[in-house]
Amino acid sequence: MGSSISTELLVENATTVINELRLRVSTLESSVSLLQKNFMNIQAKHIKNDESLQRLDEYVLNVKLMEEGRSVYSKRRFHTRSSYK
Repeated sequence: MGSSISTELLVENATTVINELRLRVSTLESSVSLLQKNFMNIQAKHIKNDESLQRLDEYVLNVKLMEEGRSVYSKRRFHTRSSYK
């Protein structure tokens, strides 16, 4: 009879440990999904900032070309005057 009680205690302890581990895994999964969401948001902001920097860079280039008396730069074509001032 003594061995059946100890077996029941072992099973009960194992069940408790398994339930605690399930809770910890669930918490870790929630944390990982939150980190993935934050990473994706950071990537989206990075892409948006890159596009904004690209537009600013093109604007500065256009101002420089106009100050030199050259035509405006565009992505599809690049025109310059034949004679510089």
